[in-house]
Amino acid sequence: HSSLMTVVEKRRTSSSNDFVMISFLTFLGNVIGTQQYSEDAEPANILWVNFFNPQLMLSLSHTLLRLFNNQEGVDGDDDTDSHQLKDDPEAFFQWELQRSCDEDVGSAAQNLFLALVEAEFAVQSVIQDREKVVLPWLIDLLGNVASQRLAVEIEGGMSRNIDAEIIRQAVPLGAAHHTSVTQHGSIEDAFVMQWDAIYTAAGLVGAMLEGHSGFDFGSWFENCLGPNLSLLLQQSGSQQQHHSYLPVLQRRIIWLVSCTANHVNISSQFNPLGMAVTALSRPDDVCLRLTAVQAVDALLPYCEDTPHLLHSITEASIPALFRLANDCDEVESRSSCLDLLSNIITYVSCTGGLLSTELLNSIVAPLSTIWENADGQNLLLRRNVLSILACVASFVGPDEATALYPLALPLIDDSFGREENVFLVDEALKIWWVLLQLSKGYDPLLGKLYLRAPALSKDLEHVKVLMRITEYYIILGKEDFLNDHATTIQAVLCNIVGEVSPRGTAYVGLVLEALLRLFPSEGGNLLDSCGITDKFLEACAQNYFVIDSCDPDRVIVIYMTALARISLANPTFLQNKLPITLQAGSFGHSQLVDLFVKRFQVAGNGAHGLLFESLWGMLLLSFYPPSHTMTLTNAVLEKAHEIFGAFVYLLKNVNRDGSNLLSYEVECDDDEEKIDRDTCAYDVLLQEQAARDKLHSSNFRHQLTEKLNGLGAALGNDDYGRFLSTLDSTMLQQLQEMLAN
Repeated sequence: HSSLMTVVEKRRTSSSNDFVMISFLTFLGNVIGTQQYSEDAEPANILWVNFFNPQLMLSLSHTLLRLFNNQEGVDGDDDTDSHQLKDDPEAFFQWELQRSCDEDVGSAAQNLFLALVEAEFAVQSVIQDREKVVLPWLIDLLGNVASQRLAVEIEGGMSRNIDAEIIRQAVPLGAAHHTSVTQHGSIEDAFVMQWDAIYTAAGLVGAMLEGHSGFDFGSWFENCLGPNLSLLLQQSGSQQQHHSYLPVLQRRIIWLVSCTANHVNISSQFNPLGMAVTALSRPDDVCLRLTAVQAVDALLPYCEDTPHLLHSITEASIPALFRLANDCDEVESRSSCLDLLSNIITYVSCTGGLLSTELLNSIVAPLSTIWENADGQNLLLRRNVLSILACVASFVGPDEATALYPLALPLIDDSFGREENVFLVDEALKIWWVLLQLSKGYDPLLGKLYLRAPALSKDLEHVKVLMRITEYYIILGKEDFLNDHATTIQAVLCNIVGEVSPRGTAYVGLVLEALLRLFPSEGGNLLDSCGITDKFLEACAQNYFVIDSCDPDRVIVIYMTALARISLANPTFLQNKLPITLQAGSFGHSQLVDLFVKRFQVAGNGAHGLLFESLWGMLLLSFYPPSHTMTLTNAVLEKAHEIFGAFVYLLKNVNRDGSNLLSYEVECDDDEEKIDRDTCAYDVLLQEQAARDKLHSSNFRHQLTEKLNGLGAALGNDDYGRFLSTLDSTMLQQLQEMLAN
C-alpha cells in the first residue's frame, strides 16, 4: 500500500510512472481475485487474508476512487478528464467507452476496485467466516443524500460562492482526497468529481448493490438520484449553462441509469426514459447526448409493459437522434444513434404504437443522403440505413411497404453488386427477406433482385437465408417467377447442391419441395437439365454402398423425396438414369428400390414424415404392373413383403382426407438463423398450395385397390400366386380389411 501511494504521489509530477502503476494495480487485482487465497485454510493463504484486512481494503478503495478519473495530471499539464471533456466531448465519450486496463490507469483502478468489491475475506482470521467489506462502505457513501444534493447544486449553478469550509465538511471521501486536486482546480470541481467517481463505482458494481444491506436501487433513484437528475436537467435547460461547470454529474447519473436499467422503475414519477430523452434533445454537450443514447437503449426493453411511456417520446427522440448523428464526427457515435433509431421503431411496432406519416417521412428522407455520403470508415453507416429501412418496412406493413421500393431496392442491389459493400450482404439479405414477406403478390421489380442470387450462392454462408428467399419467391410468384428465373434457380442450385452441410441441405429441401409441389413436371425438367438429378442419384448410390464421406441418411431422404416427386410426374424419368457404376458396385433400379425400402423409416422422422413416406409409398406402388420399366417392376416384386408392410403402415396412420400430411418445414435455429420470419402469410400460402399438391389430390387407397385388382391379370395366375406367397398372411388380411373399410 505504501508503494502504491508513493507511485500515486509521483504521478503528480511525471506521467512516466503510469506503466508502473498499471502493472501494480493489475498485480493486486490478480492476487485479490484468486479465490484460493481466501478459501483454503493453508498457512500461506491465512497470511494473505490477514494482510488484506478491512482497513487496508477500505484504504485501497479510497485511493482507487481517486484514480477513476484523471483530475490531477502532471504539474502544468491540461491533459485531464475535465479538459478533454471540454475540448472534445465526443472524443472523450469514445475514449471512455473504449479505455483499456492495459493502457489506462483509471481503467486498471476500476478493475482492482471490482476485485475488492467481489472479494470475501476472513473475519478474525477464520476462513469459513467471510464477509464483504467494500460494498457496505459504498452503500454508506450512496446514502449521503445531502452531500449529493450539494454537488448537484454546485454543478447546476444553484449554489454559488459557498464557503469552502462547508464544502470541505461535505466531501464524501474526506479532505485528504481533494487536497491534491485543489492544487490544479477549485474545491468545487474536486467535490463534483468525487461524486462522479462514486457514481462510477456504483455503475461498475451494478447488480451487486441491489439487496445488499437492504439497498434498493429503485428507492434510491426515487428519493435521491431521480430528483437530482431532474433538477440538473431543469437548470441546464433554463440557464443554458451560463456558469462554468461541465455537465459531469448529469452525464454520470444518466450513465448510471443505463447500467442499472433493470432496477429502475420505468414508471417512476421522475420518468427515467423521459429524462434521458430530454438530455438527448439538448443542443450542447455531445458527450451528454451520447450517454443519453446509451440510457434510452438500455431502458427500451422495460417499456413493453408500459408502452405509453415509449410512445410519448418518439416525436422528440427520433429527430434528436438525427441531429446528434449530424453533430458527431466519429462513425461509432453516428452508428449508435442510428442503431437506437432502429430499436425505437421496432419497440413501437411491437407494443402497438403509432408513428405519424410525417415522422415516418422524416425517418426515410435522410437515408439516401446518408448512404451516398458514407465513404471511408463511414461506410459502416450503410448497414444502419438498411436496418432502419427494414424496421420501417415491418412497421408500415404490406399495404405501404411497396412505397419503399424506389429507395430500398437500389440500395439492396448496390449492397450485392459492389465489392466495397461486401460487409452489407447479411443486412441486405435481411431487408430483402422482410420486403418479400410483406409482398401481397409477385412484383417483377422485386423479382429482379433474384438475378443477384447466383453470385450470392457461391458464398455458402448465405445458403439458409437464400434458400428461404428462393422458396418464398416460388410460392409467391408461381409461373411468373419460374418463367422469369428458371435459369437463375438452376445456377443457384448448381452452386449449392452437394456442397453444403446436412443443415444447409435441409434448407435446399424447402426449395425442392416448393418447386416440385407446384411444378412436378416442369420443375423436374428444370432440375434434370442442369444435372441436379444426376447429383441426387450419385449421392444415393454412394449412400447405398456406404462409401466414405457419403451424405448421411437425412440428406439422402431429401434427395429421394425430390426424385419421388419427379418420377410420379414423369413415370419414364428413371429409365435411362440408371445404372450408375461405382468402384463399390453397380447402382441400378433394384438397388434404388432397395434404398427406398431401407430408408423408409428414416423418411418418417419429423412432422413432415408421413408426407415423405406417402410420396415414397406412391412411387413404389407405381412400379407395380402395369409399369413402364420392367426392371423396376421386378425390384418391387422382390421386396413385396417390406413394401406392402409400408403400405399397411400408411393405411393405418394417414387420415383419409390427408389432413395429417404436413408440409416440409425446417425449424429455425436461433444460433443459425439471422433473419426474423413472419410465418402468418407464409403459412396461408403454404396451405393453399398444399391443397394443389398431387399427393393431396390423390387417393392412395383407391390406387392401391386398383393395383391389386389388376395385378393378377398383369402377372398371370402363376406369378400372381408366387407374389401372394411372399406376403405374410396376417399382413395380407390386414390389408384386405383396411381396403374393404
